[in-house]
Amino acid sequence: MGLAARERNLRAARKAGVEAVPVGGLRALPPDTPVLVVPSDVAIEPGIAAALPVGSPAVRAVRCPTAPGAMLVFGPAGALAQGEPAVGGVFVAPGLAWGLATPEDRAEAARGLLRATQKPTDGVVSRHLNRPLSRFVSRHLLRLGLRANHATAMAGLIGLGAAVLCATPGPVAFAFAGLLFHLASAWDGVDGEMARVTFSSSAFGAWLDTAVDNATYLLCLAGVLVGFATEDPGPLAIGVAALAGAGVPLLLGYLLRFVRRHGTGGSMVFIDRTVARAAADDGGAALAVARVAFLGLRRDVFALVFALLALTGTRAVVPAAVLAGVVLAALTFAVKHRALVAAAHALRAEDARRAMREQSGPVSRAA
Repeated sequence: MGLAARERNLRAARKAGVEAVPVGGLRALPPDTPVLVVPSDVAIEPGIAAALPVGSPAVRAVRCPTAPGAMLVFGPAGALAQGEPAVGGVFVAPGLAWGLATPEDRAEAARGLLRATQKPTDGVVSRHLNRPLSRFVSRHLLRLGLRANHATAMAGLIGLGAAVLCATPGPVAFAFAGLLFHLASAWDGVDGEMARVTFSSSAFGAWLDTAVDNATYLLCLAGVLVGFATEDPGPLAIGVAALAGAGVPLLLGYLLRFVRRHGTGGSMVFIDRTVARAAADDGGAALAVARVAFLGLRRDVFALVFALLALTGTRAVVPAAVLAGVVLAALTFAVKHRALVAAAHALRAEDARRAMREQSGPVSRAA
């Protein structure tokens, strides 16, 4: 993952809210301090701190089914300071420890740790099409010593290339533009995976990722409109394209403002979650239809649809589809504003409670 095992384990300990001390410092700790001894050839996940049976006086071996050769020991500092304490049992921690003793172990650990970065909000396209590609890219970029912001910059360059091809006349250029746009969508997951697996997420990185995403959308739409204008369309088609070109930045600005005022973080996925929650709470047909339609506005689904449309070589359908999406989104937020705000506040409260639970694990010490 581009980090020494010790450095990654120290970051995992900080993420879990536990203190890391050298093995030689065990005798200086109060005898009943719970301690997890982590060998140098094992990588741990932050969740292991909350999973361990804190308060048990027995010393236990900690094993993980995915790392059968990894040997960790957990127990009171006083017992562990004796050197070779009697082990009173085995505690199984699946997916929370990974052996690194052999090249095969390290490769399996890299794959497993990257799989664990998948978001619960990922849609079908992301899970089955985009994530396998993004995890492959993330693994190799980390091996090269690159970081999440480097991946974000690369995604921006891919998006810029897609925009240039969108503006280039001809069906072949448009087809390649669609493929590049979908690649940018898949690549969009790389920076998040790299940040989560190395515990290097930051507010700036999240902001930069969102900015690059929105810039890619706007530049590619502008490119499509420029390329569309070269095909000498009729007045109606020009009107549709003009409305789509004006509506998208206005809608994006409103949705970003909505997320900042009522949501958590800066991800536009919160919009999709809000519509789904409002549909479940409201029970009405309008929001139920909007929930299904908004799935098509997700970045992963939209990018795939755009790529498929681009392969037909017909540009005119893109502005029409974009305008239909803008009108649908605008009507949904205008007519069901109260229900959507209530759903957003409920989600924000749930996210806050979840974050508190994750941070309230037992405070222990890791050696």
